[in-house]
Amino acid sequence: MSWWRERPVTQGVYSDVYDGTWFKQRILGDPNIAPNGDLGRNTVIGFSGDGVSPMKDKPYSMWPLALICYNLPGHLRMTLPALWLLCIIPPHGPNNGEPDDFQPFLNMFADEMRMLFHYGVEVLDGSWK
Repeated sequence: MSWWRERPVTQGVYSDVYDGTWFKQRILGDPNIAPNGDLGRNTVIGFSGDGVSPMKDKPYSMWPLALICYNLPGHLRMTLPALWLLCIIPPHGPNNGEPDDFQPFLNMFADEMRMLFHYGVEVLDGSWK
């Protein structure tokens, strides 16, 4: 969870999400997430959703929604075992294309994230003894 602190950094080179201005301002600059500019044992996650068409000759698509753990090293972050699949929104809507309304799915996700942010959850970190 804390590998990013020890990684080699070259000044002026963006080699990871941690080097970006957005991360430094929005994540490390938020005292609720990173007191004193340090994430400590906090988990940083990203949300991704994109439609895919599973079959070329069919006009419908499915929409997987996934979480990405940015605490993992870059070479592991986007591997299949590291991605957390939240749900797959099935094809519906006009002509079985894009879903008409993502809002019910996003509302459930946002409620869960708010609860995690405010109350937290205890987890085991194998690298910390």
